[in-house]
Amino acid sequence: MRAKRWQLTRKRLKERESEKKARSWKILNERRLYEKESHRGWQWLEGDQLIAPVSKDLSRIVGIKKGSSVFFFAGCYGSWAEALARDGIKVTYSDVSANMVQGVKGRAKEVIARYRVFEASQWPRRPEKYDWSVSFEPIPIKSTGLPLALMRSLLNKKGAKLIYSTLFIGDSRIAFNLAKRIAELYGASCRVKRARVRDFRNGQKRGIRIITLKTNERARRKAWVDVQVLKAVRSKRKERGERKLTFEELLQSERIKRLGISEEELVESLNRLEALISSSKLEKHFLAEVKSEK
Repeated sequence: MRAKRWQLTRKRLKERESEKKARSWKILNERRLYEKESHRGWQWLEGDQLIAPVSKDLSRIVGIKKGSSVFFFAGCYGSWAEALARDGIKVTYSDVSANMVQGVKGRAKEVIARYRVFEASQWPRRPEKYDWSVSFEPIPIKSTGLPLALMRSLLNKKGAKLIYSTLFIGDSRIAFNLAKRIAELYGASCRVKRARVRDFRNGQKRGIRIITLKTNERARRKAWVDVQVLKAVRSKRKERGERKLTFEELLQSERIKRLGISEEELVESLNRLEALISSSKLEKHFLAEVKSEK
């Protein structure tokens, strides 16, 4: 009886070891996502966002100190970016549509510090360049670019803020759940609060929800490792053709070695990146696979 149990135990251990050796991870192929998202053709039409807030006291309501540097992504008509800029925030406005960026630039003129044609999932690209990443109702990218945009926001000095009107409770819940998941994965913190802002078009007060994803040194390091891993996966694509990238190839890539990422850190990073998109409904075309062949 004991011999049988021992044989069964050994068999289970071998199976687990085999599973460990054959482990694979499915993560986001950010290059393919970028290629798709960068073709979005938003057209500029003179107008404002669903809520166009009065700038006075807006930074206090949102929870951003005056003088802070903000990367505003998925900026659309720019109502919020412009209002924050008028209230003493240094805003870099961005949108994936060049036409939209030109339209906002023509209206806001010198109010906003910088204007950029950026796809949300690709920025920021280095630690502590901005205090915050901010967006108002980035609904079109909620299951594509938003997970990476929030992960990259952990590179900031402070983190990210997502703002939704109370008319889009469902979308704000999706965003909050995503932010909570990222906070858990990276050791950051997340909270949501309700507030009211005055719409400059009619003077009425409108209800909003503000989701705050707050970073820290540990979360910043993890996000930086993950950004480098995604870049390494992308740079290896041409070399391997249609062949799947192996864990060993990734570990030996120049980018990973230069940052001093250990084997354990790489496994942790791939686990985070896989969990990051686990609830997103992405086609296989947007996924890259890394396979361990030890």
